[in-house]
Amino acid sequence: MIQRVIVVAAVLLLVQLALLANTFFGNRGEGEYRPGEPLLQFPAEAVDRVEISDDQGGRLVLTRGPAGWRMPNHFDAPADTAQVRALLDKLAALAGGQAVAATAEAAGRFKVATDDFRRHLLLSAGENELANLYVGTSPGFRQAHARLAAEAEIVTVALTTFDLETAMEQWLDKEQLKLAEEELVAVVAADFSLRRQEEKWHLAGLAGEERQNDEAVADLLLRIGGLTPQKVLDPAMAAPLFAAPADLHYTLVFADGRRREYRFVRLPEEEAFALQLSDRDLIYQVHRLPVEGLQKLNRQGLLAASGQADPGAGPVAGTGSEEQGGLLEAVPPQPAAPVGIAGGAEK
Repeated sequence: MIQRVIVVAAVLLLVQLALLANTFFGNRGEGEYRPGEPLLQFPAEAVDRVEISDDQGGRLVLTRGPAGWRMPNHFDAPADTAQVRALLDKLAALAGGQAVAATAEAAGRFKVATDDFRRHLLLSAGENELANLYVGTSPGFRQAHARLAAEAEIVTVALTTFDLETAMEQWLDKEQLKLAEEELVAVVAADFSLRRQEEKWHLAGLAGEERQNDEAVADLLLRIGGLTPQKVLDPAMAAPLFAAPADLHYTLVFADGRRREYRFVRLPEEEAFALQLSDRDLIYQVHRLPVEGLQKLNRQGLLAASGQADPGAGPVAGTGSEEQGGLLEAVPPQPAAPVGIAGGAEK
């Protein structure tokens, strides 16, 4: 008799727990999310708009167009396409664990409420919304609580707020200023000009015993081709800086006949320079060290020290000023790009 009472009580307890779970977690229909299955269920290749908002008022928009991914609310700056694709692939495969709660109070506590969240993610394809997700507090290493906007359940996912940064510089294409030496035929600065002839670079205007320092020339070309933007500056704020003479100015002549002028101005109270290019309307911020390195590589810095002359680097006919003029006259000048919202000129 006692055993029968225990069995009945146990059954009643299980029924009560089932009813409680149904009330707490809700009644989901057939085919909806289950633990371990993809949480968002969208085709990554279909996404053409990503919008991320944070709890500090930050907002990042990424849109996909013919030229790749860009940031329209950050002067249409180019985004790192590989980084965006990696995020979309990760989100498409994102699986959630067991629900940890499903109440409005818990949504606020775990920071996944509609009006109280750490991150809010929207994915779209044209006018169609593909995913709407709130990401909140972290229960463990590289994990976060998350909630689909249309659902009450709060689950744990392998995602962090660092994956969903809203700062423009975190998504900027850092390779957009990179150049290969083979793309160039000349570099013209205030006091020197370099020209590539038969796969070798020659410093113009060498006189007497002067010889160029090939290592310094290679360093110059490496620094020019390796510039990395830290971020894109507000043109309305940065453009006035270029009303004064630039701290560093040089011109590149490309093998296809294009010409690009670089103007650097030191940013007040920053360990950086502003960079303006003649064929783009974006103004970049670059770290001071590569620019200061370029400033040291003037004509004197490109000459070999006495006793270190390079016998293979003979002089190029003409003085430095004559060579500069000839190189620049050979390519029609390009008008400086207007300062404003970027239209997306590529390198």
